[in-house]
Amino acid sequence: ASSPVILRGTVLRVLATAALLGLVLALVDWRAIPPVLAGADPRWLALAMVLAVLDRLALNRRYQLLLAPRGVRIGYWRLFRIQLAANCLGAFLPGSVGVDALRVA
Repeated sequence: ASSPVILRGTVLRVLATAALLGLVLALVDWRAIPPVLAGADPRWLALAMVLAVLDRLALNRRYQLLLAPRGVRIGYWRLFRIQLAANCLGAFLPGSVGVDALRVA
């Protein structure tokens, strides 16, 4: 069971995240996005995507190496899915508490 202090902190973080996300979404100039994307060089976009995938793959291997001495054996692709979910969650939560909690779960 979680203590009331931890629960209250979690609720406050979730509310702060929702408020900040709402603010960002309200401030975005949605009409400016298509012209920016249309003007982007596809080669640079492809390079960025390849580098991002390579980064995630290397990070995943690093986590496997860090977990192994602690007796945690987890498949590469299962850990990769957990990492992607944690990264997605981390894009919306302030700090790393939510991301670390997902990785541990």
